[in-house]
Amino acid sequence: MVTVKPYNEKYREDVKLICMNTGPGSVFTDEKMREYILSTYCYYYIEKEPENVFLIVDENDIAQGYIFGAADFDGYIRAFRPYLKRVKKTGIGNLLTAIAEISGHLIFRKKYPAHLHINLNEGFRRNGNGSLLMKAQLENMKSKGVRGIMLITGSGNIPAVNFYKKNGFRPLTSIKIGGAEIMAKEL
Repeated sequence: MVTVKPYNEKYREDVKLICMNTGPGSVFTDEKMREYILSTYCYYYIEKEPENVFLIVDENDIAQGYIFGAADFDGYIRAFRPYLKRVKKTGIGNLLTAIAEISGHLIFRKKYPAHLHINLNEGFRRNGNGSLLMKAQLENMKSKGVRGIMLITGSGNIPAVNFYKKNGFRPLTSIKIGGAEIMAKEL
């Protein structure tokens, strides 16, 4: 039995582990890759917008999945700069990748000012847990008056694209940018 819970600092290590589990395999052996992944996709959300983080927690009170959100993209950009400095220390390629992902949001940020990231450990996917997290985040963003939310996923990641479509997201452009699909939902 799983439960959706708001983020609490006691789950910090669980969340970091989920982020690493769902990243490239080298994240466990390459310190620079680990710092890049955690600085790009984890630390900002749990440190700056913990109120926009929801978890799937198992019967042992261990987080097995999360959904991160940033309610205002322009505020996110300003607050994310120190994290980009940390990413830069991991290599110019990682910095360019992080900037490219951020840039994908810039075009649509006025209509879709919020964005999200969702990850679940293997064994907690494809059984409704992602939709539970998505529902919690969408309700959270609506309660804040956010009018639209977007995300970027790999265009070749068909299960993810289908999951987002099932949850009401639609592609914003037919052009795939660097193998990425930008999807959004009006709230």
